Amino acid sequence: MNSVSSHISNKRASIHTLGCRLNQSESLILQDQLREQGYEIVPYGEPADLAIVNTCTVTNDADTKSRKAIRGFIRDNPNAYMAVIGCYSQMGSKVLSEIPGVDLIIGNQEKMNVLSYIQEGKNETPLVVRDQIVRDDFTIDTVGN
Repeated sequence: MNSVSSHISNKRASIHTLGCRLNQSESLILQDQLREQGYEIVPYGEPADLAIVNTCTVTNDADTKSRKAIRGFIRDNPNAYMAVIGCYSQMGSKVLSEIPGVDLIIGNQEKMNVLSYIQEGKNETPLVVRDQIVRDDFTIDTVGN
């Protein structure tokens, strides 16, 4: 496993966001955190050492767009670190882990901790961090009759 400091030389990072306003907001927060760590933020598609794709899975089209964005970046930046976070990471981690060049897959519970996982560096196979969705998380206790 390589450390990120030896992997990233000029510290250029890019974030590609698909989906809802929550994803947009979280990506802006991650962008600020990357800047605080000394990364230059570049538009997605420009050469970078690190990419984070914040995914959506509302439709099959969203899944396809996520995979296309990931593969395109990896094709153009084969030595970069690729982190995939968000809803599609939560639901489609198996498919994502089979894409050559993906280093990290994080579901919704841990996605705002992505930079901590990136610090651990590259592995032989993608690191997958995904909690099971528990039905109780989506229930509301009722009061009264």
